Amino acid sequence: MMLFKRLLTCDENLVPRYPSLAEEWTVSSDGLTYTFTIRNGVTWHDGEPFKLDDIKWSIETALRNPRVKGNFIANFKLINGGEAYFNGETDDLAGITVQGNDTIKFELTSTSSTFLLTMAQFPPMPMHLLKDEDPATVHLAEFWQWPIGNGPFKIAEREPGDYTVFVPFDDYMFGRPKIERVIARRYD
Repeated sequence: MMLFKRLLTCDENLVPRYPSLAEEWTVSSDGLTYTFTIRNGVTWHDGEPFKLDDIKWSIETALRNPRVKGNFIANFKLINGGEAYFNGETDDLAGITVQGNDTIKFELTSTSSTFLLTMAQFPPMPMHLLKDEDPATVHLAEFWQWPIGNGPFKIAEREPGDYTVFVPFDDYMFGRPKIERVIARRYD
């Protein structure tokens, strides 16, 4: 949560209730179409703009990575074309539509009581830094030694297997965090 933001944020009962990367969203009356309006001006820690294609690419990559959590895969397979994409039968995930610079729409083949929860838990990744990686092994990429996110904190110092120091991301979409430093230690 410190490094990567999600489309939505949950309340204390894990109900997706608050905006994050998405400033607003709608669900069609039949429960099959989810439309998200993405906040303008969001950037990755390296200054590159966050794009709708980051979301689409991240979901496509997740569907081709055997290490992604099953609840994510189950919901992504419900996207029109998701099952065929997962099985390698197509290279087009037809149920994701990017509209302009700020709207992304997901068309599902059946309803899901947990699709919004998935969008509150799944963090889009920076396509510009990971697009050349094999989706099946993207979790092993060199990127993860010093990940670039879009959350309130970025990595300032790291000793793999020991600790990571996080500092505020000055250009965070909700303003610079007030905490000046977080040290996360690894305990086995």
